[in-house]
Amino acid sequence: MSTDALQLAAELGQNDAHRRQAAAERLATMAEEAAPAAVVLVSASGDEDDVVREWAVSALEGMGPPPESALPELVTLLDAEHSDVIYWAATLLGRLEDRAADASAALSAAAAKVENAAAKKRIAWALGKTQQ
Repeated sequence: MSTDALQLAAELGQNDAHRRQAAAERLATMAEEAAPAAVVLVSASGDEDDVVREWAVSALEGMGPPPESALPELVTLLDAEHSDVIYWAATLLGRLEDRAADASAALSAAAAKVENAAAKKRIAWALGKTQQ
């Protein structure tokens, strides 16, 4: 992980909302270079602070696929309570395409229990991408 992304990912774990906002905003400007912070950004998509959530989503939208090493943690995030976290975990798994084929069972299990329509649709999309 680049030093910048590593430091910013750590900032996203702080209690101070302003620090989390600044970190998420900076990660949003990094495009693909933010990918090493993918798991932390997915978690931040469910942050209690609206600004943090918005910047985290912006970063996730612009980053492309996550590193393959993030796969186990992304699978774990499919069990999150916040539907946006589930949505983004599924999105990043789908971006890994066949490299995330091992996540298919977890995606199927998440689809069976998630109630949010957008998250359910994204899980179905990810299943299609990972099983190509």
